[in-house]
Amino acid sequence: MKYTLKVMQGNAVELVEIDASTKMQARAMIESQGHIVLSVMQHKASGGHFNLAKLKQTKFNVMLFSQELLALIESGLSLIEAIEALAEKESHAESKAVLTQIKSALFDGQPLSSALENVPDVFTPLYIALIRASERTGDMEVALSRHVAYQSQVDAMKKKIVSAAIYPVLLLVVGGLVVLFLLGYVVPKFSVIYESTQADLPWLSELLLSWGRLLHTHG
Repeated sequence: MKYTLKVMQGNAVELVEIDASTKMQARAMIESQGHIVLSVMQHKASGGHFNLAKLKQTKFNVMLFSQELLALIESGLSLIEAIEALAEKESHAESKAVLTQIKSALFDGQPLSSALENVPDVFTPLYIALIRASERTGDMEVALSRHVAYQSQVDAMKKKIVSAAIYPVLLLVVGGLVVLFLLGYVVPKFSVIYESTQADLPWLSELLLSWGRLLHTHG
């Protein structure tokens, strides 16, 4: 059985893969080499392995990711510790795969912006550019805070647009139903009355009565 261990080698943290019967045996094998084991993770069976090529269908919540990452960094955790905490608590398989890939890239020494570029179907170029700029200035907390505020405004605007569009659509639907009711039920009854009087009607009224009879006959 294969395990991935996060080990401390000097001042660096690295990931090591090893074959062992149990987690305890895997830990003992690494510790016997003089390394400090920080965590042990068992590889999943191949049937349950998540294919990162399917990330286009992943509904990864970037807004929630930014909010949680900001909160963890503000609480005093390092970037790697914050990403690791998010990956460990995530229960959704696809989101966990994204976070695990980001975490692995960080352990390989890549900056967060490069780690996000590994999943371009999840993170937009604008978001990646924002993170890269914050890495240069050292203001990642400020950048994340601004992104959260910006995205909140965008989401609020979308909700307002949807709410504003619902009312006229509702009016059109109700109005259409009323017109169908008048043409299919009310107009045919008046048509019988006008036909019995044999009165001359304007062409527009004749057209309306014809539509009503047609709808009543074929409806």
